[in-house]
Amino acid sequence: MTMRLLASARLVLLPGLAALALALPVRAQTAPPAAPAEAPVTLPPYAVTGVAADGSVNPLTRPGAGIMGDARTLLDTPRAASTLTPAFFAQQGISSLADLAAYAPSSYAPSSYGLLTTPVIRGDTAEAYLNGQRLSYSNYGYLPSFNNVESADVVRGPGSVVFGAGHQLGGYVNYVTKRPAFDGAHTTVTTRLGTLVPGGGSFAAGSLQVDTTGPVNDRIAWRFSYEGQGGETSYRRSGAKDDRQDFFAALTWRPAPGLTVEANVQFFWQNAPELLGVNRITQALINDNIYLSGSPSAPVPVRLADDALLFSRGDNSDAKITRGQVIVTREASPTLTLINRTLYEHVDRARFNAFEYVEQVKQDTLENRTEAHWSFDALGREQQAVAGAALRYEGVDSRVGYFNVPDLGIPGNNDGFGDYSFYDLTDPSRVFDATATTGNDHVVDNATNGNTVRSEVLNPAVFWQQESRLTRDLTATVGLREDFYRVRTHDPITGAGGSGFADAASVSAFSQAYSLLWKARPDLSLYLTHNRIRSAKGSVTGGGVNLAGGAIDREDFRNQSVLTEAGAKADLLGHRLFVGAALFQQDRQVVSFVGSHDNIRVRGLELETVWQPAPDVSVFANATLQDGHYVNSDPFEASTGGGFTPGGSPGPGDWRLTGFSHTLLNAGVRGRLAGGWGAGLTAQWQSAQNVNIPVAPTDPQLVIPAQTTLNASLFYETPRWTATLEILNLANARNWIHNGDTYTGAGLISRELPLRLEARVTWRY
Repeated sequence: MTMRLLASARLVLLPGLAALALALPVRAQTAPPAAPAEAPVTLPPYAVTGVAADGSVNPLTRPGAGIMGDARTLLDTPRAASTLTPAFFAQQGISSLADLAAYAPSSYAPSSYGLLTTPVIRGDTAEAYLNGQRLSYSNYGYLPSFNNVESADVVRGPGSVVFGAGHQLGGYVNYVTKRPAFDGAHTTVTTRLGTLVPGGGSFAAGSLQVDTTGPVNDRIAWRFSYEGQGGETSYRRSGAKDDRQDFFAALTWRPAPGLTVEANVQFFWQNAPELLGVNRITQALINDNIYLSGSPSAPVPVRLADDALLFSRGDNSDAKITRGQVIVTREASPTLTLINRTLYEHVDRARFNAFEYVEQVKQDTLENRTEAHWSFDALGREQQAVAGAALRYEGVDSRVGYFNVPDLGIPGNNDGFGDYSFYDLTDPSRVFDATATTGNDHVVDNATNGNTVRSEVLNPAVFWQQESRLTRDLTATVGLREDFYRVRTHDPITGAGGSGFADAASVSAFSQAYSLLWKARPDLSLYLTHNRIRSAKGSVTGGGVNLAGGAIDREDFRNQSVLTEAGAKADLLGHRLFVGAALFQQDRQVVSFVGSHDNIRVRGLELETVWQPAPDVSVFANATLQDGHYVNSDPFEASTGGGFTPGGSPGPGDWRLTGFSHTLLNAGVRGRLAGGWGAGLTAQWQSAQNVNIPVAPTDPQLVIPAQTTLNASLFYETPRWTATLEILNLANARNWIHNGDTYTGAGLISRELPLRLEARVTWRY
C-alpha cells in the first residue's frame, strides 16, 4: 500500500514542479522579485513613520499569505489573527509557545502533560503550519523548534480553504522561517545562561544559537542556524533534563527574472520529557499547597515541595524530526503568479514514563500544493483568485499504552482506567513504577484504546478562493474546498496483545468560507465572516487514524467547525498604532482519548492593540471575554481514585469547559533610553478555571482561582551586542496550570515555576 501511495504522490508532484519550472513564460522585468517565502506576490513597502521596517513591531509591516493563502495585510484580511513581526520576536525574546500565547487574544498555554506542543485557541487545541503548510499531527509529541522561526501568525479559527483545516479546529500558528539576506553577511550569536532561583532550587541550563546569513551573488543567498541546549531543569532531583540539538539551513535562488526558488531543511533532536505535574488534586492543594500523602484511606496533610512531580528517575523521551520544504514562485505575467509548495517531514519519537505511559511513533508526511494566483475583470469588477490542487500523504506507525495505572481497589471506583492518585509524590525514592505494582510491564495494545495503529491516508484536494470587488470600498470573498480521503489502517501488533483489527475507507468532505470586507476609510476596515470547515481528526496520542472498536469512524474525517465572526481593524497615528476587535461564535467537534465525539461552543469578544510611538518604545495589549461549554455532550474523565475525584462520564449536558477562563488579559511595555539601557514589563491575568466536571453531584468541583503573572526584563543594548536579564514570575505567585483536557483534568495539575532570574547575551557581526 505504501508504494502505491507514494507512486500516486509522484504522479502529482512531478508534473506540478515541472509546469512551474519549464512550461510558462517568464515575465520580463528589470530586477528579480524579492517576495518572502510565504507570499505569492510582493506588496508595496508599508512605511511606519519614524521606524525602520526591520525594527517595527506593527503587524501591518509584514504582509504575507499565512492567514488566507494570498498576500494581504491584516487590514485587508477578514479574519481575526495576530501577526508577530521579526522585530517583535527579537525584542520579546520569544522562544516557546508559552511566550507566544501571551501576545494573541484567546490563546493560552496549558500544561499538556508538561510537554506543550501547541497552544489552545478559543477553547480547543491549535494546529502548526510552516510557511502555509500543515506540519504532522503531534498533539503530545514534541516541542516546536524556534531555531528556524523569525515571525509568526496566530490565527483564531480553522485554516482557509487554500491551506485545509488540519486536525485541530481552535486555530493555528503559522511559523514563518528565517529568510536568507541579500544585503550582506550577518551573524548573530545568542547565549542563554542558567536559572537562578533566589529561594533555592537554582539549576544549570543554557543554550547557544549561531545564526548566520549572506549572499553568494545577486541571485543566491543562504542562511544557517544552529541551536544547542542542555543541562538541568527545575526538577533535577527527579532526573528530568531538557536537551536539544537543532540545525536549520535555507537557500533562496533567483535563476531568472520572475522565478524564485526557496528551500529550507531542518533536523532537530530533543530529549524533552513529559513533566506530568502533581496528582491527588484537592482544593486545599490549589489554595494552600496542602498535599494528602500516605494511604488514601488515612491521608496525612503535608506541604508539597516545589520540585515534586509525577516523574521518575529513569523516565526518558527522545524525538528526531527531519523536515524539508521547497517553494517555487513563477511570475508568469503582471496578472498571473504560480506557486508550488512541497513539504516533507519525518518524525521518529519514543517515550517511557514509569508511572504508566509508553509510546513509539513514526510519522511520514508529504504534501504538495500548486496554486495559481491571478487578477482579472468580470462584469466590470476587479477580481482576485487563488485556485489549485493539493496532495497530502500521511503514514503513521503508532504504538501506545496509557491504561497501565494501578487501581486503588476502592469499592465503586475501579473503572478499569486506573488511578493517578495511587502514587505518593512525597515518596523519597522519586520512582513511581506501574510495572512494580501491576506486573504488566507497560502493555501496548489496540483493543482498549484504538490508538495503536498503522495507518496510511492519501488526501487529494481541490480549492478555489475568489475576492470580488462589489463597490470601490466593499469586497466579497468566497472559498470552496473538496477533500478526498483514501484510508487504510490496521493493528500493527501480532500475537499476544494484538487485536487483528483492520479497516479501509474512502471519504470526502466539503468546506466553504464566505466573507465581506468594507474599507470604511483607508485606515479602517470592517468585516463579516462565516465559515463551515471540515477536518480529519486523528488519534489524540500517536496521530494515526483512530481504530477504536476495530473500525474507522467515517465521521472522524468530517468533523465540522462553524465560525461566525465580525470584526474591525484600524491603522492609526501615522502607522504607529494598530487596533483590532473581533466578535465571534465558534461551534466545533472534538474527539476524546476514548474516541467519543463531543461538541463545544465558544463565544467571545477579542481586543488587541500594538503601539510603537518611537523606534525604541513599544506597547502591546490584548483582552478576551469568552464563554465556552460542551453542547449536549458527555466528556470522559479518568478516575483519580482515593475519594479525590472519581472518574467516568457525567452524562450528556452543556458542561463548562475545563481549564477555560472567561477573561484573559495581557499587556506589556518595552522601552530603551538613548544611552542603551532599557526595561520591559509584561502582565498576564486570567479569571478562574474549572479543573474538572463532577461526574456525580457529590463529587467536588475543583477551581483554579484568578491568577496574575508578572515578568520583567532589564537590558543594555549597543549596535554590536545586547545583554538581557529576565525576571520571571516577579511577584513569586503560586500559580497553577491546567493540564488542558478533560480526560486528566482532575488527575494532574502543574505549577508555574517560582521567581527566577535568567540571562542572555546576543552578539551581532
